[in-house]
Amino acid sequence: MTAPPDIGEHPAPIDCAESTDTGYTSGNPFEITVVHIDGRPVEKSTANAYWVMREAAAAAGVDMHINSGFRTMAEQEYLYGCYVNCNCNSCNLAAKPGYSNHQSGHALDINTATPGVYNWLAANGGAYGFTETVPGEPWHWEWWGGGPGGGVCDISLPPTGYLDTVDCDNVYGWAQDPDAPDASIDVHVYFNAPAGDPNGIGVPTTANLHREDLCMALGSCAHGYKLGVPLSLRDNTTRPVHVYGIDIEAQKNPQLSQSPLSFTCAPPALTGVRRHIPHPDVLASWKFDVFWDLVTVDEPTLLALPDWIDIEPVPQLIRADDGTPEVYLKDGGVRRHVPSPEVADNWDFDLGAVVTVPAAEVYAIPLGTPVRDKPVLVKGPGPEVYQLDDLQCPPDSLARMPGRRHHRRRPDRRGPDHRRHLRRFDGQRRVRSQQRRLVRQQWQRRLGRQRHRHRRQ
Repeated sequence: MTAPPDIGEHPAPIDCAESTDTGYTSGNPFEITVVHIDGRPVEKSTANAYWVMREAAAAAGVDMHINSGFRTMAEQEYLYGCYVNCNCNSCNLAAKPGYSNHQSGHALDINTATPGVYNWLAANGGAYGFTETVPGEPWHWEWWGGGPGGGVCDISLPPTGYLDTVDCDNVYGWAQDPDAPDASIDVHVYFNAPAGDPNGIGVPTTANLHREDLCMALGSCAHGYKLGVPLSLRDNTTRPVHVYGIDIEAQKNPQLSQSPLSFTCAPPALTGVRRHIPHPDVLASWKFDVFWDLVTVDEPTLLALPDWIDIEPVPQLIRADDGTPEVYLKDGGVRRHVPSPEVADNWDFDLGAVVTVPAAEVYAIPLGTPVRDKPVLVKGPGPEVYQLDDLQCPPDSLARMPGRRHHRRRPDRRGPDHRRHLRRFDGQRRVRSQQRRLVRQQWQRRLGRQRHRHRRQ
C-alpha cells in the first residue's frame, strides 16, 4: 500500500464554517455537518476530537495534519474504481461506495510518513479516541467517540447541576447549561428507574426558580428546580429518583451530580369525606391523574373515611356578571370559591371556560367551603376510586346523604340561632324574605280593596 500524498505546507489549519453534505453508513444516506481542518473537509465532531489530539501532539513537538477526511460519494466512487481497475491511486484499497468510514465522517488519513507522527499516534491516539483500524494502512485512523472532549468548532458543553435533596413532598436541585449560562433549561426527573429503563416514569420540569445561593456561584440566579412527589409513590416503598439536565443544543443530557437519591414515604394523612368517581369518563372529565393524585390504602383506612354523594360528572365553573373576579365551582347545591389561579392550575381548571351567570342567580346558591388546594384521590384494595373532599351542608344536599337522616330544627326567630342561620344562608334568605314581603303586600292591597268595596255597598 502507498500512503496518500502529504499535502506539505497545509493551508489555514482550521475553518469552523459549517456546511452540510450527504454521509453514508452501511450504504444508508444521512445528513452530515462538515468543517475544514488543513483545508480538508472533516465531520464536525471528529474534527473537534482530532483538534484536541493535534494540539497535544504539537505540544510534544510533533507536526500532525490531515491528508484526507470526509469523502463525497463521487470521490469514493473514483477511489473504488482505482482499486478495482488498478489504474490510479497506486491501486490502494478502497471500500465500496457508501460503505467507507471516510463517508461516515469517522475516518481520517493522517501524515504518518512525517517523522514522529506515527510513533506519537501509536502511543497516545487511544487516549483521544483514535484507533488504527486497517492493517497495512498506518495512516488510516478512526474516531468513534471517546477522548477528553473539547475542541474548537462550536463545542457544546453538557449541563451541570445537582440533585440537592428528595423528601416526601418535593424533589429539589439546580441545573445550568454552560453554553447558555443565563438561560433556564429543562430538567427531566425519573421516578423508580433511570432514563431508558421501561420501569422509569419521566416527568419534565424547568430549572427556572430564583436561588440566591446560585447568584455568585454561577453568575446568574434562576436555575433552581422543584417538583412535587406523586402521591401514588407514597406507599412505604423505597423509590429512586434520577435527574437529568437537558442540553440546549440537544447534545448530551447528563445525570446531575448526587443523582440518584431515594425516598421512602408513608401515605399522607387523609381527612374529609370520600366521593365516589363512578366511571372512567368522570375521572377523565375532571382531568385527574392517578400517578400524581391517587393514594392507595388498606380497607380499614378507606372505610374510616365517611362516604358521601358521588362527584359531579363534570366540573362547572361560574362567575357573577357584576364585575367581581371570584370564580366558583358549582357542586351539587352549593357554590365553592376557587381561591387562586394556582389552585385552579392544580385542579386543571380552565379559567378561560368560566361561564358568566347573572349575579342574582350566583348569590342565590348557598356558599360552601372553598375548593381544596389540590385534588386527592383514594382507593382501597378494590377498583373503586374516590375523591377526598370537605362535607358541604346546604339543606338539599344534607337530605341526600346516603344512609343518614337529618332533622333541621326551625330556627328561633328571636334568638342567636336565627342570626347564625341568616349569616350562613344570607343570600338565599334575603331573596326568600323579599318574596314573602311582596306576597304579604299584594294580599294586603287586595284585602284593602275588598273592604273598600264592601263599605261602599
